[in-house]
Amino acid sequence: MIFVTVGSQQYQFDRLIRELDRLVENQIIKENIFAQIGHSNYIPKTFDFVKFLDKEEYQRNISQCDILITHGGVGTIVSALKYGKKVMVVPRRQKYKEHIDDHQMQIAEVLLEQKLIQVVLDINGLGKSYNEILNGKEFKKYEAKSQIIDIIVNFIEQV
Repeated sequence: MIFVTVGSQQYQFDRLIRELDRLVENQIIKENIFAQIGHSNYIPKTFDFVKFLDKEEYQRNISQCDILITHGGVGTIVSALKYGKKVMVVPRRQKYKEHIDDHQMQIAEVLLEQKLIQVVLDINGLGKSYNEILNGKEFKKYEAKSQIIDIIVNFIEQV
């Protein structure tokens, strides 16, 4: 199962939800998807969703999924990594009115350099990135050392 989460920010993330719908409709993604779509305006046609989940349901979906597709929220990413999940990050972008700035791109780039996640900067590459994971793309195993978190926190504080 693929769990998709866009977080709980007050901004839409229609770009991601719309592309996932297209990929399922064209049978590029054949796995079941369950999504938490938050304040998105676009309503998926090809997979189950809710607007919001409580904390327990949210963690349960992360723990049970095979792949997590998410925005660039550090808490969600680290939670999935702790469970050993394959994580695809699609950072929210300011230019699409998905957030107030592009800090999620910066976070994603740091974790990508660590080889912990897959990052999708161009939404048109989501299907290709998904297929790379299906074909066995290797990720480093997350080690719950404060070093990675420290790198992210220090980076964010400098911005």
